[in-house]
Amino acid sequence: MTDKEAEQASFLANRLRKRRRQLASWRRREGVSCWRAYDIDIPEIPLAIDVYEDALAIALYKRPYEKDPEEERAWLAAMAKSAAHALEID
Repeated sequence: MTDKEAEQASFLANRLRKRRRQLASWRRREGVSCWRAYDIDIPEIPLAIDVYEDALAIALYKRPYEKDPEEERAWLAAMAKSAAHALEID
């Protein structure tokens, strides 16, 4: 993982932890188990992340520039790992 990827993964994890805490009482009160955790809040991280009980669905928005497919896969894997850890999902 590059320094830039590590920094972005850290930003994403912090944002997801904050969002999880903000919505915790609402989710418990309403019995919500599926919810949108992230939706391109940080422009450098163009993702939508949904929580479906104990699984994540991660969608990559189209970037304004092209990335090498292998780099994109590695970046997406790093972001997915960070998101799963922050949201406490295996």
